[in-house]
Amino acid sequence: MFWWNVDGLARALRAGAFSEQEKARYFAALIVLVLILVTLYRLMPVIPCTTKERLVLDICAGVFYSLISLWGILNLNQVNKAGDNRDYIERVILLSLPISLRLISYLLIFAIPIGVIRAFLPLSSIWGTQLTQAQTPYLSVSFSSCYASWFGLIVTFILLIFFFVWLKKKIIYVSQAPDGIKLAYISFDLFTQD
Repeated sequence: MFWWNVDGLARALRAGAFSEQEKARYFAALIVLVLILVTLYRLMPVIPCTTKERLVLDICAGVFYSLISLWGILNLNQVNKAGDNRDYIERVILLSLPISLRLISYLLIFAIPIGVIRAFLPLSSIWGTQLTQAQTPYLSVSFSSCYASWFGLIVTFILLIFFFVWLKKKIIYVSQAPDGIKLAYISFDLFTQD
């Protein structure tokens, strides 16, 4: 299995060198990765925001993630159609695993130092409030306390865009689509019958 080598996986996909059993392994590994990430997200400490601020943040996150995912899926489908128009789902699943692992590792390179810095700075420096370590951060916090959540939303949004752009480049190679396909071109014919 290609855990890290996205280019090697793309070459093997283009050559048709995968059995159904190998494809199933990639799918299983991708599902496990998603489950691990969801579990880790659920275990993250809650950023001190009021209920209303948290609701706004959650709605924005849902809308942004849904829109960029829909844009990416439709765009990848168009790229695949412009090429050989074969094995779209397989290509997306197989290529998603090493791309996701690499993006997660790049994110950790930045997240670990930020976490260490946060561990040693007082809360007032981080959240922009006058709270001390001894106070409960969930009482009487201002909107500035949600800056970290908004920053996380923006970083995740950017990573999602990188994910789909990287995946698009590899699907262009695998499907032998013309290189000049515009990234923003989207057609909703994915939802119509052929």
